[in-house]
Amino acid sequence: MEHVKFDQIRNDEDLARNFGCKVNDLRRLTEGDQRLLYLTIRIPKRGAARRGQYRIVYKALDQTLRLLQKNLASSIAARVTFADHVQGFVARRSIVTNARRHLARKYVLTADIENFFESITIERVAAAFRGLGCHEGVAQTLATLATLNGHLVQGSSASPVLANLVCEGMDADLLALGGSYDCTFTRYADDITLSGDERVPSGEEIADVLARHAFVLRDGRVRVLRRGRRQYVTGLSVFDAERPRIPRVHKRRLRLLLHYASKHGLEKHFERIGIEPENRYRELRRMEGWIQFMRSVEPRRAAEFAAQLDDARAADARGLPK
Repeated sequence: MEHVKFDQIRNDEDLARNFGCKVNDLRRLTEGDQRLLYLTIRIPKRGAARRGQYRIVYKALDQTLRLLQKNLASSIAARVTFADHVQGFVARRSIVTNARRHLARKYVLTADIENFFESITIERVAAAFRGLGCHEGVAQTLATLATLNGHLVQGSSASPVLANLVCEGMDADLLALGGSYDCTFTRYADDITLSGDERVPSGEEIADVLARHAFVLRDGRVRVLRRGRRQYVTGLSVFDAERPRIPRVHKRRLRLLLHYASKHGLEKHFERIGIEPENRYRELRRMEGWIQFMRSVEPRRAAEFAAQLDDARAADARGLPK
């Protein structure tokens, strides 16, 4: 599929031609019961305080719908250049580049938006498409393809970039608020961060900006992390002026795990800590995933851990795929 030329589409026929599908496909996906197009997946939330709570995401069951949403995402990304303070779901930006904007500050304020995707209605999505040059009817069709039950779909490939589009006004207001306090502002999806060396905005000011744009501050409060205490931005420590770092607790846990594994062998170590045989490959993949993630944050430390894992494999990797 080629990228959608939003400002050149006048009707559903043009839209189908751009998508490389049939008009009947568009009608089938927009006029029927949308709930039948998605599989509901409940993912347990991590942490003792959230035990029994679930995060609900949706997976499109229809291949045509999945392809259309993927094409929408890439078409918008090719058309729109997001400001530097938008750090989530933008090419060459990540939780690492986000954290890098807030290194070694006296104050770090973090806040979360409650029910981020669910707060973005089909009307706001249609308005975003009109802002890209779409005709009214086409904007409504695209908004319907990108939403479920009148809201952005948690789990759709199109939702993150559409959320960034919808949030442009809110981001501009938060940037201005941060500027009035001489603070740096970034947003990574629903995670808001402002940092500075003099002072930061109040929770009430943040909540007011969110409310003006139909969002709600999670738990009605912000967290202000002071220099000298642990400061985290999108899960990374920002105390070091040189670069973000993996939190010590995660490195300590992985170091200890790899120490025993390299000493006794992976298989014996997994047996020792009570991991059932059918779960050991998944545990190994989890360790490899952590090391791979660390390469983008602390490459030297990641190389040390990778060498330890190789030692553990050499010691005893019987029964575990290489």
